Amino acid sequence: MLQAFKWVSALLLTTAVSANAQTELSIYGGTLLSADGTIGGNDPAGIGAFGFSSNWEESSDGAERMFGARIVWWQSNDSGWGLDFEHAPMRADPDALVLSGLDTFEFGGGTSLVTLNAYHRWSDQGLLVPYVGAGIGFSIPMLEFDSVGGTAARYKLAGPAMQWVAGASVPLRDNWAVFGEYKGSYVANSTELSGGGTVRADVFSNAFNVGVTLGF
Repeated sequence: MLQAFKWVSALLLTTAVSANAQTELSIYGGTLLSADGTIGGNDPAGIGAFGFSSNWEESSDGAERMFGARIVWWQSNDSGWGLDFEHAPMRADPDALVLSGLDTFEFGGGTSLVTLNAYHRWSDQGLLVPYVGAGIGFSIPMLEFDSVGGTAARYKLAGPAMQWVAGASVPLRDNWAVFGEYKGSYVANSTELSGGGTVRADVFSNAFNVGVTLGF
């Protein structure tokens, strides 16, 4: 997670230096409202082929929460585009794991999303500035997997991701603003297990974030 965050932070800051006055840099944190999806794969060193549906929840240790950063380049017509980085630690529902024969299936180090998004805002609405956005990119998960046999716990460029967002910001003084937003995402994670075999997890998630924005 730290390696991915450093890479994305460097990219955002480097790009921001050359950006124009319509640029906004934001950081945010939030909580996972709901998440569900399907898990499947083959673990030849453990339970063999498996597949099931599961709800997802925030990581079991509670040490990490959802957070992210983005940079947006706004055009004169209130449309724009930007880069978004989001990190979310998640684990599959423990009851579903027991029924499937798995001990652990957790993105304990987090699933990080990097997406290129299009945005539109309505800046003439008074105190509140509503906005929406959507985009595509890729996910970088760190999987913790245990099923008697094979295990895997490493970052891997794992597959495509989609993201959509709707929120509103409140301008403050000196180019600062605060915001709240709903964010949804879909990721198709797939990776190889260290003991052989593969695993795939398709996850839909919904979250609520709050953050702060600096315009320059």
